[in-house]
Amino acid sequence: MANLLAALAALSIAGAGWADGLPACQPLPGADALWSRPGVRFILVGEMHGTVETPELFGDLVCSAAASQRPIVVGLERATREQAAIDAFLAGDNHAAATDALLAENGWHIFDGRSSRAMLKLLETLRGLQRNGRISEVVAFDDARRDESDAARERRMAAALTAAADRHANALVVAFTGNLHASRKLIDGFGSCLKATALSQCNI
Repeated sequence: MANLLAALAALSIAGAGWADGLPACQPLPGADALWSRPGVRFILVGEMHGTVETPELFGDLVCSAAASQRPIVVGLERATREQAAIDAFLAGDNHAAATDALLAENGWHIFDGRSSRAMLKLLETLRGLQRNGRISEVVAFDDARRDESDAARERRMAAALTAAADRHANALVVAFTGNLHASRKLIDGFGSCLKATALSQCNI
């Protein structure tokens, strides 16, 4: 455990200088078609937690979203209680201490794929993008609670993303979540598309 957290912290500190020389966005064929649709408010990217490639691709997608000329809000399926630690991590002050505080959060001790090096690297990418003015906000939107239905969790996830969008005029929300949450089809016993009623019936 200690060795893994040390490796994650080293990766984070190594990326701390990205804001001074942010790498160019990697081209994503077809992404321009998303940004050319002014009626689109939410873009949900579903993944199978634990890959290296999908967080990297998501970072490129967020980077390219600047072409929309709209405020970009990034949603991450992380516990809402991590928000203060994420905000501190994204800020410019004492990045090493902020990294340690972030990695001390419970979510980085649950090995379901969301506590991977790839996820921390994605946060470093988002840090660079935010410090360079390409994104307006990064919001943790998972508020899971004990002894509740999955549908109740989905409704709160949707409400968190909607509230974040409402904080910025004409915002475009690009959210990264598990593929079950992002599904546009009904999944028995689970719910559907972050409870679609809060996201315009998933016409996104």
